[in-house]
Parts: sequence; structure tokens; C-alpha cells
Amino acid sequence: MMQQQEKRAISSDLEKPRRYSTRDLVVIAILAALGNVISSMLDLLKPLFKASPVPFFQLFGGYHLIWMALAFGITKKYGAPTFTAAIKGILEFFFWDPFFGVWVILLNLLEGAMIDVGFYIGQYIKSERRRWILAGLTGNTFQPIVSYSIVFYYLGKPFPDPTILLIAMGFAVVSGALIAGLLGYQLDKVLHRSDVQAFISSH
Repeated sequence: MMQQQEKRAISSDLEKPRRYSTRDLVVIAILAALGNVISSMLDLLKPLFKASPVPFFQLFGGYHLIWMALAFGITKKYGAPTFTAAIKGILEFFFWDPFFGVWVILLNLLEGAMIDVGFYIGQYIKSERRRWILAGLTGNTFQPIVSYSIVFYYLGKPFPDPTILLIAMGFAVVSGALIAGLLGYQLDKVLHRSDVQAFISSH
């Protein structure tokens, strides 16, 4: 009986309509804009960590991804995280990112696409919380490699020691799992509460 219910849940997830409604597009645009603002605020903290050789700033990386994860949670459509990431990256490029330049779009797209991958693979996991955690950690795992590669190859900065890179990846995984995954899951639950939905519908 449990296996049949799980198969039905997986089937219904795969059969969800892929077209974006006007509401979906508005949600994605709002989340991308919020992500842009939060990312810009977090980048102001980077100078505080420059004195330390340990990349502690990676522990905040999940805040860059939580908006992409919420896009999937609200719309229930694969591709929504990548779509949100693309808009967020473009906003960052045009409005404030002086460091990565146009490559910030690529960095965002990587994060969004990997969150999509995490949610897709996670549909076979019984626990929705674990599915979100998987999506969050998947979305942030390779971000340090790509960001350091951009810094090293295109900006001419020194590539970090392999040990530092591994530490950065470890911090990124933890941050993605806890912030984009676990916190994102809890926020999504709040947004889907009946009283919150009634409030949204009335405005």
C-alpha cells in the first residue's frame, strides 16, 4: 500500500503542468529581485572575512540559493529554480556586481540548475524535508569550484590551496543544506498554510 502511494506521488509530481502561469512568473520575478537584494547585502560582508585564510563566507552561501528553492516550492515546476537564477544573475550583473561581471550570470545559472537536479532526484525520497535538503546541498556543492575558477582564470587571481577549496566546498554543502534546504522547506510550509494562502488571495 505504501509503495503504491509513493508511486502515485512520484507520478503526480512528474505529470504536473510545465507551463508557467502569470502567477508563477510574478512569483519568480519577485523571488529573483529579493535574491538580488540579499546577495548584494551579503557581499558587503566579504571584506570582514578577508583577513582569515579559511573561507567562512561560504557558510552564508545558502542565502543566495534559498530564493531559487522557494521558486520550486511555490510553483511546483521543474525549471523554476533555473529561471529564477537567470533573472537574479542578470539583475546582479546590471545593478551591482563589480567582481564577477558577466560571469555572475553563469554562477547563478549553475546554482539554479543544480537545485533543479536536486529536486528532480529527490522526488524518489519519501521525506519532503530530505528532498529539500538534497536540493539545497546539491545547488551549492560546486559553487566554490566555479567561483574560484572564474577568479583564477578570468580575473588573474591565485587559485586557492586544495585544502582551502575542500573546506570551502564543505562549508558550501552545509550552508546549502541548512539554509536553502531546511530553512527553505520551513518557509515553504509557512507559505502554504491555509491562513497565509487566504491572506495572499485577499490582496
